This record gives sequence, structure tokens and C-alpha cells, in this order.
Amino acid sequence: MLSISKGLIRFYPEVNYDILTAGIIMHDIGKVYELDAQGITARYTTIGSLIGHIPIGLQILDRFGKDVLDKNDYFHIAHLILSHHGSKDLGSPVVPSTVEAIMLSNIDLLSSKARTAQKATDSITQGNEFSGFNQWLNGTRLWKQENAESEIDDKDLVNDDTGDQLSLG
Repeated sequence: MLSISKGLIRFYPEVNYDILTAGIIMHDIGKVYELDAQGITARYTTIGSLIGHIPIGLQILDRFGKDVLDKNDYFHIAHLILSHHGSKDLGSPVVPSTVEAIMLSNIDLLSSKARTAQKATDSITQGNEFSGFNQWLNGTRLWKQENAESEIDDKDLVNDDTGDQLSLG
């Protein structure tokens, strides 16, 4: 996620990347107490089930950051933690209300969806082009190009007159 945010600096130079970086690092910190990792599996702890990682993350920020951070920075990072799921129906108590919060929410979503898609395509067996239907990606079936046979071998891809698009010809 940090690499994604660094790639956005040249497009959005006015963004406070110190705050965004803090949000990227802190947004899921509550999962340390929400989940009990055992090898490659994890189960929800009692506190994780009853409170959840977002309020726990805010408690951690409050404990370790409230007295050392500038008041506005503290509230801004708290807002990133609270809003990182992007909407109330997805579990955030508040919606993103700063550019940095909107960026964090979308970087988190992109990271999650891309990782899910990569795992799905990695699980496609040789001889198959598509994954099964993936409930986490709106029921889509992902295509693994290297397993596909080309259906356009005998056709040339050429630039159109504008040079912007490719057409079959």
C-alpha cells in the first residue's frame, strides 16, 4: 500500500503524505488484538468479535499518539483509521472526509481486490483459462491469459488513424 501511495505523489502533490503514510501503517493495527494467528490460520478473539479492529485501532492511537502528536494530526489519523472501509455499510463508523482518507480507503480496496484476483488466477490449473466464480470479486471468473489459446492468431492488430486505439483488421 505504501508503494501505491508513493506512485500517486506526482499526481496529487498537495496531499499530506505523512498523514497518509501514518494511516496506511495504522489503519489495521487493531487486527493485532482482533485476530489470534495460529500458523497460517487465524481466529477472532473475544475482543475482536465484540469490538472489532477499527475501534481497537483508535484505542491504540489514543494510547500511544494522543500526547505526542499535534492535535490536528491526531484527529486526522484517527479519521483515517475510522473511515478506511470507505462507507458505513462496510463497517466504518464514519465516511472518508479528507483527500487522504479517500485515498487510503481506495488504496486499501485496490490492494485487497488485486491480492484476491492474483490468488484466484494463481489457483487456475493448467489447461483451464478461467477461475471459478469469485464471491469477493462480484462473482466474476478471472482469466489467466497464459493458459489461453489465441483466437486472433491469423489477424493483425493495427493502430487506427488516431494512434490511440487498436483494431482488428
